[in-house]
Amino acid sequence: MKSLLLTPTFFPKATGNAVTVHRISRQLTKVKITSKIIDVSSLSRKSLLDCAQNFAPDVVHNFHAWKSGRVGLKIKEMLGIPMITTVTGTDVNVDLRDRRKREIILNVFSESDCVTVFNEQARAILLKHAVPAAKIAVIHQAVFFPRQKKREYRKLLNIAHDTAVFLLLGSIRKIKNPCYAIETLEKIRKTIPNLHVLIAGSILEWKEFRKVEALIGHKKWITYLGELPREHIRSLFHAADFLLNTSSSESESNAVMEAMNCRTIVIGKDIPGNASLLTDKTALLFHSRGDLYTKSIYALTHWDKLVEIRKKARQVVTAPPFTFAAEKESYREIYWRIGNHALR
Repeated sequence: MKSLLLTPTFFPKATGNAVTVHRISRQLTKVKITSKIIDVSSLSRKSLLDCAQNFAPDVVHNFHAWKSGRVGLKIKEMLGIPMITTVTGTDVNVDLRDRRKREIILNVFSESDCVTVFNEQARAILLKHAVPAAKIAVIHQAVFFPRQKKREYRKLLNIAHDTAVFLLLGSIRKIKNPCYAIETLEKIRKTIPNLHVLIAGSILEWKEFRKVEALIGHKKWITYLGELPREHIRSLFHAADFLLNTSSSESESNAVMEAMNCRTIVIGKDIPGNASLLTDKTALLFHSRGDLYTKSIYALTHWDKLVEIRKKARQVVTAPPFTFAAEKESYREIYWRIGNHALR
């Protein structure tokens, strides 16, 4: 069986979609499904359709119902093959609310043979929009680090071992609220000056990056690292004490899961998309800027209280349903169920 995976972005831009698609592609390979990944942002519509026709897949798999789903529909119609759509976050949390996009997104769901979501929150949204329950599969994400190369980020950046490091990891775009994070950390630094902020991720929205750039200015306590290779990510987490997640929309964040796996404390916004991972036992949750300030000060002054959170967080993301094996088996079952007719 062959599957064409459509993603809004792919490496070298290490966005959440890119990380997810890369991991699932490896899983499909392990169950003897050949996959081809296409970054829909890198090719014209005609080139995409030509590429699909030349590959001749048995299944087309969209990641993001709006950004990839529209092309997936064309490919499904052109080749007469089954279609899977994986909801990745902003498609249901943002785009589905847009009247201009809603009809197309709902049509993508209607024409999909299966719609996968990362958590119950996304499933509830689909049910509310009359997507049949039998068509929806909840498949939680897993953590997968490709072969890692060790880098001593603290040493490379001259960050002292007793300096607290906050990490913002993810593509630079408005929905991730990077300015919200930086502005709050600047206030925190007035009380506890011994901290450093690392920002890593590709620039997807230049307007938002300009705002971040203006906030950074000449501050030596903030470092923008740009896009980092995936093989350096574990070292980055080991250099950080806290991962700060201020996003206004999440499905199931790869960065959050990776931080939990590496025992890096997550200070995360209490939004529905984080609920499957972040609780008071696995993270420090905040609701507002003031709450973020309070929780961060607490974290910086109560290191001994964070031991159990680190332990519990790692336990959660290294057990089913968040394991690589569980995720792989779930996709294998869906592929062989909906794609069985293609093998006859």
